[in-house]
Amino acid sequence: MGKEIKTNDFIELLQNETDRGAALLGYGLFEHLLLKIIEAFIIERKQSKEIKYVLRSFHSRLEIAYALGLVDDTEYSNIKVLKDIRNKFAHGFNPNLSFNDGAIIELCKKLIKYHQLPEKFKPEKDPRFFFNLTVSRLLIEMYSREKQIETERIVYKDRVLRIQDIPKQ
Repeated sequence: MGKEIKTNDFIELLQNETDRGAALLGYGLFEHLLLKIIEAFIIERKQSKEIKYVLRSFHSRLEIAYALGLVDDTEYSNIKVLKDIRNKFAHGFNPNLSFNDGAIIELCKKLIKYHQLPEKFKPEKDPRFFFNLTVSRLLIEMYSREKQIETERIVYKDRVLRIQDIPKQ
């Protein structure tokens, strides 16, 4: 994922994937976006080898982004559930595992809902749709967050100031 992600292309790709592919693709996307958000926040000259080492794991990226306030409580919870779904698909030995499996449905029920949905779109009725909807919503939120962090950051000498940190006159 070296180049910029086009939201519509990713959502279409996600919809056309197998269940296993969608779980792995969603996870890979957030692994990438968490790193981009943290990198946008860190002062460029401060990105040492040690920082890059600390940011190697998905878990570290998520915990650091959350601790810095770069992801909110809902995003944090949903990304953790997406990681659990990915792990079920990635480490399970059942070649027929799908979003209709009881364990996956239970995980999808843990996803925090962004919208009031009609009954037919509840996680237990269509868990794959609900998964795709959650990934798509998170993608839009986090991609715009990365851009917001990049544009709001002002470098002043050796410190990074954010627009809301500048005193009003």
